[in-house]
Amino acid sequence: MIRFAVFAVGLVFAATVLGHDLRVMGGKDAKVGDDVTVYVTLAHTDPVDEVVETNQLENYLLVSPSNSKRPLDKRKGGSLHDATVKLEEQGVYQALATTTADVQTKVKGDNGKHRHVGGTKAQAKKDFPKAEVSAVKTQQYAKTLIVAGRPDRGVEASGLPFDIVPLDKPPEWKAGAKLRFLVLYNDKPLPNAMLTAAPIGFGKKKPAAVTFKHEGEDDEPWAKAAKTNHAGIAEIGVDEAGRWVFQVERVIDSAPVNREQYDKENYVVSLTMEIRP
Repeated sequence: MIRFAVFAVGLVFAATVLGHDLRVMGGKDAKVGDDVTVYVTLAHTDPVDEVVETNQLENYLLVSPSNSKRPLDKRKGGSLHDATVKLEEQGVYQALATTTADVQTKVKGDNGKHRHVGGTKAQAKKDFPKAEVSAVKTQQYAKTLIVAGRPDRGVEASGLPFDIVPLDKPPEWKAGAKLRFLVLYNDKPLPNAMLTAAPIGFGKKKPAAVTFKHEGEDDEPWAKAAKTNHAGIAEIGVDEAGRWVFQVERVIDSAPVNREQYDKENYVVSLTMEIRP
């Protein structure tokens, strides 16, 4: 059973333009039979920052502890796409979202000034034949975890092409713990990837305690950072209770066959989960 509520929100531009990242929020510890509301936003470490346009959201679904999958409602227009989910099984539910792949092109004129336009390099060259152009294809993945009851099993991979999987069982998700995370890219462990983490609201609560920022970020810092080992595993110490966001970003060169359209591919995955006292 999935029930939906209406949420009035405004308009947002593409996430790649704003520099915000996709988040699925609302994951928590609950009892079997409870209703839990999840929602989607574009943010850093704020609970809500920007809403998501329907055409920016490729997939939005719920994976149950028994691995059944149910689509969640994508509303028309800009929305948080909030969904109230009834927890019918004991175990860990995963609410997942994926953005539509987007290409943004940087156009640099003779005067040295540049601007960003939507579309591929080939499209931009038609409109700006004398300009220097470069383009990036971006796609983002996000999930949140909902613990129903007191499961004794760990969390399985969600099926997202880019995924962060907690290796410790839910009873161990406590403040003061050192938790291990497996980063998967196309179902394979991703070594030497930077996993960052922070409690929700960290950038505003503790602006002086910056340990890491992703390239290009100038507002929201991260509290923790660790690189994955050869097996794609990183360890992060969670030193306070509350909801945390974990994130990995990957930038790769595009395949030669795509170079006329875009130069780089940028992928981001985030996980939000509750850390108990």
